[in-house]
Amino acid sequence: MLKVAVYGKGGIGKSTVTSNLAAAFANMGKRVIQIGCDPKADSTINLLGGEPLRPVMNYMREEDEEPDELSQISKEGYGGILCIETGGPTPGLGCAGRGIIATFQLLEDMELFEHYKDLLGKNAPKNFAEFQEIKYSVEWESFKAYSRAINTGELTPLADFELYKAISKEIDEKIVGIVTSNNIKITGKSYHCIARTIGSIEQKRNGVQVSDILDALTSKEAEILPVKESNNGRSQKFRNKAVEVSVNPDTGNIIQVNPVHTGRKKAKS
Repeated sequence: MLKVAVYGKGGIGKSTVTSNLAAAFANMGKRVIQIGCDPKADSTINLLGGEPLRPVMNYMREEDEEPDELSQISKEGYGGILCIETGGPTPGLGCAGRGIIATFQLLEDMELFEHYKDLLGKNAPKNFAEFQEIKYSVEWESFKAYSRAINTGELTPLADFELYKAISKEIDEKIVGIVTSNNIKITGKSYHCIARTIGSIEQKRNGVQVSDILDALTSKEAEILPVKESNNGRSQKFRNKAVEVSVNPDTGNIIQVNPVHTGRKKAKS
């Protein structure tokens, strides 16, 4: 992708030059977007045959919300060029640069929303507003981890984000803060652990019950394996009949969980 910025003092022909550059690229068969940053919102007017375009900032002021689709803040002009105008604040109020920043952030969010729609399908946020609500909240890191797990096949696509959050909350409420049978305080869990608790059809791996994880960590009947050293740090496994839980004994973080398969040999003590 080639990005070209044209700037300078007023009245020197920036809009004319930009429009002609956009038209030249379009004639070469390139896909072009022209984003006008002048508060007068007239840099794309030549490409649109003299038809004015509703600026992004006007849309947000008048509708009191952000657009759900790119088509609400853009028009197709000469040669298929997609035209967008940022607009500016109410004259005498605010900073013109803020309109430019808000527009570019909005376009980046729209592009990101399309990415997650392609990746998650029916499990994606229902609309752009819902996506932004997640992106600008404490759920954003969890949502990205959930999406990665779906993409890698670690988590079944039958699991939606609400289930992912529910399992995460259940682990926090029932397991984080407890002390294991060998006196390790559980301080947290990895995103990897959440996906493994739910399971994956693609990887032919069953999920596990949170109650079984708790039992493996606290029951005197559960097996505790020796601490292992690796490049990623130390880990210790707790195992009962249903689940095997890996914990970092130094931090108390649950690394991952796996179902115990029937017929597995018991490790020698």
